[in-house]
Amino acid sequence: MRIFFLITKCDLLPHFDFSIEKAIREARKLNPKVDVIEIDSKSGKGIDQWVNYLKMKKALR
Repeated sequence: MRIFFLITKCDLLPHFDFSIEKAIREARKLNPKVDVIEIDSKSGKGIDQWVNYLKMKKALR
């Protein structure tokens, strides 16, 4: 089973003191195999990857 760390609202990053790199490092301390998807709804970044994952999970039901 794949484990995802979903980071949303990436379009807001310029407005906050948040490090994606640090968040990913911390997540990988807990699970080194975690897959990371960064989603930015304004640009569409990561949405296709997330939708494809959800479709795959639905197909496995």
